[in-house]
Amino acid sequence: MKTLVVFLLLMNVSQHASAVESYEGNSFILLYCQFNTFLLDNPSVVWSRSDLSPPTVHQRQPQGDELKDQNQRYSGRTSMKTDALDTGDLSLNLTNLQLSDSATYTCSIRDFGDELSRSDVQLQVKERFPSWAKALLVLLVLLVVSGGLLFHFRHYFMSVPWVGVESGVESVQLTLKTTVCLPKDAKVEWKDANNRKVHVYENGSDQPEEQDDKYKNRTKMKRNLLEPGDLSLTLKHPTDGDNSTYTCTIYSREGNILLKRKVELKVRDGDTDTYTCTVYSSEGNILLKRQVKLKVRDGDTDTYTCTVYSSEGNILLKRQVKLKVRADCHILAVTK
Repeated sequence: MKTLVVFLLLMNVSQHASAVESYEGNSFILLYCQFNTFLLDNPSVVWSRSDLSPPTVHQRQPQGDELKDQNQRYSGRTSMKTDALDTGDLSLNLTNLQLSDSATYTCSIRDFGDELSRSDVQLQVKERFPSWAKALLVLLVLLVVSGGLLFHFRHYFMSVPWVGVESGVESVQLTLKTTVCLPKDAKVEWKDANNRKVHVYENGSDQPEEQDDKYKNRTKMKRNLLEPGDLSLTLKHPTDGDNSTYTCTIYSREGNILLKRKVELKVRDGDTDTYTCTVYSSEGNILLKRQVKLKVRDGDTDTYTCTVYSSEGNILLKRQVKLKVRADCHILAVTK
């Protein structure tokens, strides 16, 4: 009579937990899991997080990794030893650690789909620098950078750029250049210091009907002005009456300001000259000498009287000069 001996191997589902810590940005960490798998016929292991959907972090079967159900946040970041199911070292290698990796990871060992054992690993990923330290560092960097920029570009903040011309020139250009790419539906609006509209560009063309009468038929801008480059305004036949600070404002379709710049125009009267008045004694000595600047216009034609008084108020000398201004602004002075 033969005796048949049957060994019954009982597998109990057990659960224990461990905890590990690491820092954000570290290259990798190992989440440990050990189980004697040599007695199993068709073993597999699943690493998971119950707070995710799908919960699978990594899965290994006898044929190799099975990652079709892996949560996308772990794509390319997990691995296990190639002989893990043979040796029983089922540890998970997690790379490129992130703060969001902090969680409880479950290592489940299965045979023919039946769960035999389960263990949890608590992972805590810490900030290498606390949030308040990062904020302070960023603030300090911003202060240093902004201080350097303010010093480097201080002349832009301290004064408005200006353009100077003589009156009588054919035109003057208020220069405004930018590297900003503006949307096609942007609106460009030039105004003077009195808030009068000098030039308006909208919907791909000039809008002369919005101009103030003072600037009608006197302004021009380049074509394709909304491309990065030149937003300059040309003003024809400038006079000293055009002296002002001009503001160019670019608006979005919703009316938000995208860009705002100022340019000051200074027009000098081309007929300004310096004249010298000299008073002599009877002996020919110079008693008084003064220089004055004179701007002449068509309406300045008149008779002017020069009177010299003594300290007691007596008239020492009196002369009249008749000033005539021709159309070409030349001066004819006749002494009486």
